[in-house]
Amino acid sequence: MTYIRCPDLRDIIRELLIDHCETFELTVQLFFTAFPLIFQETRGWSRTSTPTTSQAQAQLTYTAGIGGLAFLGIGIGLILGVALTPLQNYYYEQARAKTPAGESVPPEARLQVCCIGAVILPIGLFVFAWTCTPNVHWVVPILASVPFGCGFLLIFTAINNYIIDSYTLYAASALAANAVQRSILGTIFPLFSVKLYKGLGLNWAGTRKRSHTLHQANR
Repeated sequence: MTYIRCPDLRDIIRELLIDHCETFELTVQLFFTAFPLIFQETRGWSRTSTPTTSQAQAQLTYTAGIGGLAFLGIGIGLILGVALTPLQNYYYEQARAKTPAGESVPPEARLQVCCIGAVILPIGLFVFAWTCTPNVHWVVPILASVPFGCGFLLIFTAINNYIIDSYTLYAASALAANAVQRSILGTIFPLFSVKLYKGLGLNWAGTRKRSHTLHQANR
């Protein structure tokens, strides 16, 4: 006789949590798409003038150039997120000390720093959304991207550790499925994200993105 194990409530919640975390990465894809639009096209970074056949006109072209320097804020935030890794280990060791002998530490113990990232990431997105226009100095939105980078790393590492502790023997397959889904979303979202920003405007498109992230954090 063959027995088929039906998933219990804990398994269902775990699957919903992991799928729900994937939607968080939609915000990341939209945020990365906004940088060339904001700093190169709107602010004019990396804008060069190419002479045409007419001496009176010149054609504007955009190259990567200094436009890529706008990502320095995210890079600094990622470094800060790495520096906070010992904090994640500290919370996990505390959970291990409270776990009875012979029992495994609950996978949810990996999500402590995820709560920190869920707070600072929407704050960075909101400040970035309302300071990205040319009337505000360029350093302000770049500084606003620092908490975004830090929060992103905290959430991303916590989710991956949670998947590993949840699936144990099948962790490699779960991580691979997670990477495939992330790649698919990364392929689809750039197809319409620029139209989203141009349709709603830089401020409100960023606010919509921040509201979506805050909604995910509250859930």
